[in-house]
Amino acid sequence: MLRVFDLLSMLYPAEYRARFGDEMRAVFVELDRRGWWLLLEYGGLVRGALRERRRHMGVLAGGAAFASVVNLLLYWYLLPIGVAHGQTVKQDPSALEVARSIYSRSFTALREAKTIEEMRKLSDEMDAPEWISVDRFGRTVLTKKDVDRDLESLLKLPPERRAAGMDIIWAEKDAERLIVVAWMMPTESHGVTRGTLIRDIFVSGANGWRRVRHDKITPNDMVLSVDGKAQVLPPMDEDHRVRPR
Repeated sequence: MLRVFDLLSMLYPAEYRARFGDEMRAVFVELDRRGWWLLLEYGGLVRGALRERRRHMGVLAGGAAFASVVNLLLYWYLLPIGVAHGQTVKQDPSALEVARSIYSRSFTALREAKTIEEMRKLSDEMDAPEWISVDRFGRTVLTKKDVDRDLESLLKLPPERRAAGMDIIWAEKDAERLIVVAWMMPTESHGVTRGTLIRDIFVSGANGWRRVRHDKITPNDMVLSVDGKAQVLPPMDEDHRVRPR
């Protein structure tokens, strides 16, 4: 990976490399340890080089086309290398298994519940007394004290509609906390898969793992894929990037 960085850094003017080269290389050494997100930075490296060249040489003819071609080659050629060498952040299997166990047990109980008392028991086993639900603006919209209204609404639904499942994106834990990021209730209709991105935080105590916070990060029914092709990707264009000026 750093060989590619050294090659692309040659696109920068010599005085720019002399001033910032060591700092840039140190950043990429750190990114190289973190996995495939490094690949996203190569495109920025090329675009940065083109900007610096424009400042020193005027407008570079065909610059945009050149950047597009280089980006295409990098992502086509480097991504298989990164995957082949396992340069991705590894999911902790134990954290994933804990998360799957918690939700599987909860979803099963949710479908089997027949009374409001059984729903409350499920809520007590899943959530801590201080549990809160937060919307995507960070506002608390539900607490354990007023959760009964949601439980009653769920109880009225057919069992198969109470819990459509989830796709866990990432789970991580230490001795005291567990975080889970997931697409909640992904559903497919006419080739379009939709879901809601959520984050749950659990704490470990005498009664096992209990959820203390549920964050809804995106609006409901966000499009995840169309005909099996992913629509939700990491931002890769300049409109999504923030860099110090």
